[in-house]
Amino acid sequence: MAKEYLAVLGIPKKSALDAVHIAYAVVYKLDYLLTWNCKHLAHGEIRRKLRRYNGSIGLETPEIVTPIELMRRD
Repeated sequence: MAKEYLAVLGIPKKSALDAVHIAYAVVYKLDYLLTWNCKHLAHGEIRRKLRRYNGSIGLETPEIVTPIELMRRD
């Protein structure tokens, strides 16, 4: 699954561990994936692509958030 995410999300091979983190979060059906990594994980375009791809294959997508986003109070 991580290899598929590398291709679909355009994550460079040198950052393959980012795709592994996403795959674990999806497989274990986590509600959130907390990260400071805004380059490959919390990046808006990556989030959008991931939701679209996972939806097309019937998987739920965890909310990928930074600590600041998670702690924000409205």
